[in-house]
Amino acid sequence: MKMKSNAFLGEVANLKENKFFRDIWLVCILKIFGITCRNGILESKDSWRNFFKTPIIFLYLSFVYSLLCLLRDFSKLSKQIVSEVASQSLSILLWHQFRMNSWHLWNFLVHLEKITRVVKSYTYQEKRFLNAMIAIVAVSPMMLSIILLAFNGFEHSKSFIKFWLLGHTFDEHPVLESVLIFFGIMVYYSLKFMIMSLLSVVYIAFSSKLSRAIKIQSENLETSFHSQSFHDQVNVYHQIIQCCILFSNAIKVSIFLILCLVFSAIYNALELSLRYTGFAVLPTLGESVILFIYCGTVFTYLISSVSKLPTSMEKAAVLFQNMYSKEILRNEFLNFNPLFIQRLMTVKALSEVKPVYITAWNIIKVDKSLLLNSFGCMLTFGILIMQLRKDDNKV
Repeated sequence: MKMKSNAFLGEVANLKENKFFRDIWLVCILKIFGITCRNGILESKDSWRNFFKTPIIFLYLSFVYSLLCLLRDFSKLSKQIVSEVASQSLSILLWHQFRMNSWHLWNFLVHLEKITRVVKSYTYQEKRFLNAMIAIVAVSPMMLSIILLAFNGFEHSKSFIKFWLLGHTFDEHPVLESVLIFFGIMVYYSLKFMIMSLLSVVYIAFSSKLSRAIKIQSENLETSFHSQSFHDQVNVYHQIIQCCILFSNAIKVSIFLILCLVFSAIYNALELSLRYTGFAVLPTLGESVILFIYCGTVFTYLISSVSKLPTSMEKAAVLFQNMYSKEILRNEFLNFNPLFIQRLMTVKALSEVKPVYITAWNIIKVDKSLLLNSFGCMLTFGILIMQLRKDDNKV
């Protein structure tokens, strides 16, 4: 990884002082994943020394604690517990996949840096929305812990307490018991959703930036058709398309793992709410509703943002087609000079550029139709669980 980064040393040596890499949100997220940039070199190699850094220690301690909670009693092993273990394991896998493939993201960022400042800058609304998403991701495990503790306060379920305290109770010290449960829930769901959510924020931000860049640059091409800067604008548009391709290649595996995590979490939420198995009633129902809303929101925003990329390219292709037809009709009785014909052929070629789709590991295209298909599957699965519950009650 470090040897590959050295090849880009000449291009990225100035990025450290660039305003683009002063985005606090991006720097913080990369540091959480153990990725740093020193003297223009991306450092994310999994060495023995890196395993003793705070994020990785917290990651593996959270994973061990989650396994102890879920597998404490093998006699109660069920499909739901197996699914929860798979979700926690997917979080670990997503962490290391992002670190090992961070070279692709870095390559994308280097090419993105070549785009003009006007195209790549964030609007005020985008900055506020980005900060709001990061704040929600940061406080969501804490809020979930408080809500579940409040629900359990009405019921005082011993099974709920023993689950989070690994079979122990502290009846003589209720405050200590509540504090330990609070941190246990926060650690458990930080591992389960923090990694997925942070990567979703990064992908939403860059998808919105690229889609807006395509829209702005296609309009610049239309206005500069008869000016001397037309070919420069074409080069910028090609650089944006290249960034879209690099972005698609950098995130396709992560998108696949994120979708697996989301569907697994929604499956567990539906299983908890529609097929109750005797655990604490209020905390279980509250947990299922919150998880369903949270995962559904992350999934919807991620798919909607990522699907803007091919949509913006399709709109740009329509604009170039209209532009080509308009120029042909406007100059049909004039003598075509070679420069005009060259620009006309360039516009025609741009109108035939195929949209770049974000895929889930080259298996499925990530577009808005995936939202409808997914919610249809969830509805079908929910109906199936309710029917199974009715059959169980009859038995």
